[in-house]
Amino acid sequence: MNYKDLMADLKKGRIEPVYLIYGPEHLLATMMKDHIKKTLVEPAYEQFNYTYVDGRDLEVSEIVNYCETLPFMEEKKLVVIAGYSELSGKGASDPQIAQLTDYIQSPNPTTCLVFLSDTVDKKKKLTKQLIKCGQVVVCDKLDPRDLAKWIQKTVKLAGKTMAPRALEIFIESIGYLGKDSKMDLYDVENEVEKLIAFCGVQVNIDESMVERITAKNVENNIFEMLDHLGRGSVDAGLTILNRLLTDGESPPKILQMMVRQLRILYQCKWLRAQGHSAGSIAKEAGLRSFQVNKALNQGKRFDYERLACGYQACREAEVKMKSSR
Repeated sequence: MNYKDLMADLKKGRIEPVYLIYGPEHLLATMMKDHIKKTLVEPAYEQFNYTYVDGRDLEVSEIVNYCETLPFMEEKKLVVIAGYSELSGKGASDPQIAQLTDYIQSPNPTTCLVFLSDTVDKKKKLTKQLIKCGQVVVCDKLDPRDLAKWIQKTVKLAGKTMAPRALEIFIESIGYLGKDSKMDLYDVENEVEKLIAFCGVQVNIDESMVERITAKNVENNIFEMLDHLGRGSVDAGLTILNRLLTDGESPPKILQMMVRQLRILYQCKWLRAQGHSAGSIAKEAGLRSFQVNKALNQGKRFDYERLACGYQACREAEVKMKSSR
């Protein structure tokens, strides 16, 4: 199940005895843990009925003991084990792991046990048992629609509103949805907080505010640089390149992004010439719709020969740069 399925269950009061919550979105996983806690544990008895433990050096017997202890003045208690090494496959396996897998097969009905992990090794006995007997919640990166809702909700909680076009520009600028992006929701949250702080007492966030505060990522800068080159504005393109270098971006990374963008332009331009729609191109190239539309517009300024020559030149420079290290 995903986080939305879990939220739906919690609203209906359905709480499983064992959960495995994992995935690259740490903030989302933490939020799911907090929602389970809010549903299950009364604040007045939190010190008795809520246990959060770093699982990196935890022994099996300790986990089972936490789970077997009865709750105080409530029907259930919550035990959260974070970063348990047995799940990720790091380090040697605990010889007593069978004790924990047996518990998961027949858990204490008065305890809700939650494992939080960045990654899991599905070959491990514990992981297999959790998948078989527990409820697995995968916290992957948000899709465009859910990301927009999440940002709007965060903005609303701050007492502000955000125009649809401003939201669209903001999402494109931060780069979270990029195919190779390593950005997570903590990074997005930080960008949203900066935007909110910048707006001050202003309630409505419009396009101009977003454009003034959002720091452009490398991908957007590369796109803008190629856009200038396509228009014949070489000086403007070089200005962006110098800005990237001054800001500390590494030349290999800049070159890598240029190669990627030129490849995208060529691929989108060629697929369009074959009669593909923007939606079909997005699916074929593994891109977002807005990326395809931007690439198609930019591709009009380049013919196939210029794109191929630029791509080849960047690839050769990339090889020389790697071989000279």
